Amino acid sequence: MKSTLHICYFGVREPLVQTQVIPYLKELTKDEIKISLLTFEPAFSKAWKEGEVEDVRKNLRDQGINWYCLPYHKWPSAPATLYDVVRGAFFVRKLIRKHDIDILHARVHVPALIGALARKLTLRRRPKLLFDIRGFFPEEYVDAGNWKRDGWLYKSVKRIESWLLKESDAFVVLTEKAREIMFPESRERGFDVSGRPVEVIPCCVDLIRFEETDINHRNAVRMEMGLIDRKVVAYVGSFGGWYLTSEMLDFFKVCKERDPMT
Repeated sequence: MKSTLHICYFGVREPLVQTQVIPYLKELTKDEIKISLLTFEPAFSKAWKEGEVEDVRKNLRDQGINWYCLPYHKWPSAPATLYDVVRGAFFVRKLIRKHDIDILHARVHVPALIGALARKLTLRRRPKLLFDIRGFFPEEYVDAGNWKRDGWLYKSVKRIESWLLKESDAFVVLTEKAREIMFPESRERGFDVSGRPVEVIPCCVDLIRFEETDINHRNAVRMEMGLIDRKVVAYVGSFGGWYLTSEMLDFFKVCKERDPMT
């Protein structure tokens, strides 16, 4: 039986992990793959009540997923992340030995760095490294105003990214456009110039998680919220960061000006 470890630099209870990571891993268990998951939990000792960790671990185990976690450190940003990377690499090395891991599936750059270092620390039976690139992480931080394009953080991460691209055995990107930018030769053959697989896996949604609704349910909610006969404009998604916060506020302002009952 093949064994894989999914490394994710988020907490297990965060929406992204609940809606994307865990459903993906559950599907892999159907192919008789032994699944392990490593997450990094923010404010680990304070955020969890007694017994909650074991409850989550048991729930995931019942779904065929072995869950492990380490504390996430936020401040100071770069040193804290570096600490998590080093600690994570040594922890992953232990899991490689314990579960005879065949594939390290690393979601985005920090987990990929953890996986690559852990593999360097493993002397025998080194697993393959799947670099799940997702978005353009360094460029996103520049666009959001968190980093400067000529700053040391951006340049350092780009150098690390180049190394990870050399070290990895396969890649996942979110769109055909991302494939065209990073691995144009893979568009026809599905492999990069070194013969490594490149797959496009777009974001998706598990519709079963969302309650089916009808006009009666809609009207009941509107009545409960006091919104009968009013126009409702809803924003669904994250707010702040690299999202267009000011533009969205301007949009709602215009809606209110055109229809005060909105």
